Amino acid sequence: NQLLVDGTTITGLIDLDSAGAGDRLDDLACLLAHLSVLAHTTDRHRASRINAVGKQYLAAFERATDPRDLRYRVAAVVVSLAPGPHRVQHPHWPETTVRLVDLAERWLEAARRARRR
Repeated sequence: NQLLVDGTTITGLIDLDSAGAGDRLDDLACLLAHLSVLAHTTDRHRASRINAVGKQYLAAFERATDPRDLRYRVAAVVVSLAPGPHRVQHPHWPETTVRLVDLAERWLEAARRARRR
């Protein structure tokens, strides 16, 4: 409900719930984190498609930002999303929350391995 579309093409994204001035790196990290979490909370077919899109975005964002800082910020957003399954009382929220914390740790490890720009 926050996508602008023209037929089957996404032409824009609206995220007004916390609109305001901010750091572009945080916005890019937020998008990557949401895609990453969504891929871990959906079926395998959708997850592979979401992960493929996320990899494309990550590659593009790395050309314009510091890859290490980007990944650290993605990890922080993933941590902030980890309580979501409990908030909505997802039937398997304990396991899902642990998987999301593990996901954040993988982003942290990727940040440690990434080269600074």
